[in-house]
Amino acid sequence: MRRPLAGPERPEPDRRLALEVLRALRAGDVEQLLRVIGPHPRVVVDGCGHGDELRLQCAMLDCPVSRVVAAALRWELRSVNGGPGLVGSRSGRVVVVAVLVGAVGDATELWVVANPDKLRSWSSGSATERL
Repeated sequence: MRRPLAGPERPEPDRRLALEVLRALRAGDVEQLLRVIGPHPRVVVDGCGHGDELRLQCAMLDCPVSRVVAAALRWELRSVNGGPGLVGSRSGRVVVVAVLVGAVGDATELWVVANPDKLRSWSSGSATERL
């Protein structure tokens, strides 16, 4: 399975996409989030058996409660695998890292890591930007 590109191959639209997704997440605006991502991204989730909370959040996208879920995490833009990524944390513990590829309104890929084993180094502050 191919991971998002690293380094200079990652185009500037990825950063603009990540920034717009970040704004929507921080606002808890699910409708805007869906508009920014677009209709047809390929979604890859690495929950490694721990993704029940993430699947529940995705299932709630059409529910008003989803605004609370999206806003419940502290979101920040960070470098992930050499490109822009989003890191969501709760009580100082990283619970999800996401990388989006594409342009605003037309994301082509969304990689989400919610596997606690892979996120442990992110929470300790010693993350190497690689997943």
